[in-house]
Amino acid sequence: GQNKEKEEFQCPSHIANGNYADPATCRRFYQCVDGYPYLNRCPSGLYFDDLQKYCTFKDEAKCGPLPTTPAPATDAPADTAQRCSTEDCALPYCFCSKGWHPDTWRPRGRKRPDVYILTVTQMLQYMTDPKELRDVNQIESWKCDKSIAVAPKPCNIWQTCALPFKIPEQNLTDTRYMETCRECPNVYPWLGDAGGTGIQGRDNYIFSGASGG
Repeated sequence: GQNKEKEEFQCPSHIANGNYADPATCRRFYQCVDGYPYLNRCPSGLYFDDLQKYCTFKDEAKCGPLPTTPAPATDAPADTAQRCSTEDCALPYCFCSKGWHPDTWRPRGRKRPDVYILTVTQMLQYMTDPKELRDVNQIESWKCDKSIAVAPKPCNIWQTCALPFKIPEQNLTDTRYMETCRECPNVYPWLGDAGGTGIQGRDNYIFSGASGG
């Protein structure tokens, strides 16, 4: 049964939390939490990709277990394009993505007067109180003279949380998993309760700052 399968599977180590392929079938995978394996099954028609660590379509899944260390390369790398530099990007937590280079990216979006870089909360506030395009430069919470607190750096040791998830209007109840640097919330964070307190409608997306927003 399921208990016997879990006893036979050994997590890589007590600190290696994450998803791992079931050696017997690609229709299942194990989620290791503090060294204990929890057996999970992919939804119908999907297979576990041991490289991307999620369930996907059969022709896209790389069935595992795959080796944790790549084999030495014998051919010259095909990608000889010029690499971008993170020093050329002033945005928080900027990284170089494939096909992007500062010399070929024009115009620079962050220097355009009609381009705004928003947080999720700012976007939700706009959705609850939309403005005409000619008035967006007057939205108080979008003004660039505001000082925004820098997000804390990622932690080295995190917790994996198994949390209840429920959407009453959809009659959906499930258990979802997340990793966090803080204490586990009471429930899985969702729209209306981003902190996972368990109090529906706790969040207010209406901006209540100074007048003019």
